[in-house]
Amino acid sequence: LHLRRELGLLRVELAGKKSSECGDDTSTLSSAAADGVGKRSTRIKNDGNTLMRSSSRRSEPALIRPIGTITSPFPQRAGTPRQGLLALHARSMLTLEDDLPFDVVDGLKEYSHVWVVFQFHLNPIGKGKDAKARRALSAKNTAKEGGNANDACNVTSCSNCGRVCICSSQRPPFPTKIRPPRAGGAKIGCIATRSPHRPNELGLSLALVEDITTESYGVSGGGKQRRRVVIRLLGLDLVDQTPVFDLKPYVPWDSVRNDLRVPAWVQQDDKLSEIRWSSDAKMAAIDARQDGELVPLYPPLSKRARKRVQESNNEDEVVQAITEIVRQDPRSIYEGRGNADAKTFDITFCALRVAFHVSGVGDESFAEIMSVQKDQGDATAESGSYQHSLYLRRQAEMEASRRGIKLTWMRPVQEGNAEDLYQLESGKKWLP
Repeated sequence: LHLRRELGLLRVELAGKKSSECGDDTSTLSSAAADGVGKRSTRIKNDGNTLMRSSSRRSEPALIRPIGTITSPFPQRAGTPRQGLLALHARSMLTLEDDLPFDVVDGLKEYSHVWVVFQFHLNPIGKGKDAKARRALSAKNTAKEGGNANDACNVTSCSNCGRVCICSSQRPPFPTKIRPPRAGGAKIGCIATRSPHRPNELGLSLALVEDITTESYGVSGGGKQRRRVVIRLLGLDLVDQTPVFDLKPYVPWDSVRNDLRVPAWVQQDDKLSEIRWSSDAKMAAIDARQDGELVPLYPPLSKRARKRVQESNNEDEVVQAITEIVRQDPRSIYEGRGNADAKTFDITFCALRVAFHVSGVGDESFAEIMSVQKDQGDATAESGSYQHSLYLRRQAEMEASRRGIKLTWMRPVQEGNAEDLYQLESGKKWLP
């Protein structure tokens, strides 16, 4: 344990020296760590790295770096299942960073489930006094460190080496109480819930391990393709591009067999009794998969595989996944969750926009899925949002199609990240 601590301090010191060698005028990581001794907590982020100081030994920092990124069918927070294992046909992929060899997952296939430790990376700033408090804290910290108080982020990094040199030593404001969907509007302390709004944006979710493989990508300097580990998961309730910090195998002792106690509101069964599909909507979902619209999570089925599905009288996997998600009533309490409403609601599943409405209450409640179509985005959505960015991307694709050009993007549209929207896989940039 002592050796680990010493190694952690050595890494921070080396990081500071490299930053100095790059000619950076700001404080180094090591000085930032030293200045924070005795303060509550410090988090330094840069390129997915997080530096956190232990509460028990505040002078000893620990480097937390994501081990990989999630690819999921949920590009937006709205519509993401609240409990992943209630949507077992929802597929996800965890792609590990390329500096992690296959050896790190040796033996993981022997487990059926894993705990996924991740970051709630899309938490909004908030509204009202919470937003004002966050802006005030950001302005205070940037001014204190000699930065621009108007900057969105209060950290400064070396432009040459990319290492963060300045950080906030105060915890950003967060709601101390929230209204869980099942609590009927009652406010509960955030730590007494599984809300993403917490003192630290860390989450824990359980998923089923389907397969572990490797994939080739890119071309290295020597002309050889690189390989990275891909873990395929089922029943995961994370937004697309969620950073993952660790995996923990699920073992029998994780299950509480006796003396399990939870509040009454947690035990409320608020799922819808029945999900009905219009014939057109169901066929549109199946056709979208066969047309390759849902890759890489749901590749087209071969003729033999489709025949097996039909003979078994089972629904297509995509149809089952959407059914499981809608059954959980993805509406918020402000949208009438738990009540009948003739209004149409929309959720995004992969590249599809699913429209449904809810009728009946209690044991007679049901949802009817009326349409499934390719998501074209929304021109009226807030600039920088997923729906607005997707609209711009779709417009570019239509313009290129008229010119007889097929565009291959560097990355999918991501909620909360509108940068490099027109960057192509070839390295060039599409100019609409």
